Amino acid sequence: MKIDVYDLTGTKVEQINLPKSIFEAKINEQLMAQAVRVYQGNQRMASAKALTRGEVNRTTKKVYRQKGTGQARHGSRKAPIYVGGGVAHGPRGNQNFSLDLPKKMKVVALKSALSLLAKEKKILVIKGLTEIKQPKTKDMAKLMDKLIEKSKQRRVGIVTDIQMEAAVKSLNNLKVLEVYKANELTTFNVINSHWLLLAQETVKTLENRLIK
Repeated sequence: MKIDVYDLTGTKVEQINLPKSIFEAKINEQLMAQAVRVYQGNQRMASAKALTRGEVNRTTKKVYRQKGTGQARHGSRKAPIYVGGGVAHGPRGNQNFSLDLPKKMKVVALKSALSLLAKEKKILVIKGLTEIKQPKTKDMAKLMDKLIEKSKQRRVGIVTDIQMEAAVKSLNNLKVLEVYKANELTTFNVINSHWLLLAQETVKTLENRLIK
């Protein structure tokens, strides 16, 4: 697959061939959905916690006398049957939502996501990010506006490599932009992006990671 390469001014300078096995793979929507579910499950924190009857701060006075009322016996307002009482079998704050997916399935899902964006022509390659020595967010904002129409209304992901620290600092200040490392890119990152920008050097990194 041929794809356009742009320099830091937003000018098209050349075309390169993207690996067919990564960017023209068979699209497996079911596996992509599974990979996203696993990713989100692993990001989830067990924040829900309900108080048991032993933890509720209420009076310990007996509700009413034991006998002679004709009603059921009750000993505490903390019982789950009462409003404001403890919760029976509620969440305890230690739930485990983590899931797992075999490595090969993760690779196939990521290839599917990249192929889907490539098919929709929503992937661009940027040349020269390693040449940036001083962070300049203003220059990066101009580049985004030139490359992507209405870029401030789109979720844009950009894939960088480890030797692009100055560029990453510039890009991190743009609210609509999410910066990802090529060796940590996930299916969720790709699917969550309307557009995906690849630093030219990351194409080789993805190739080494996904083609075995």
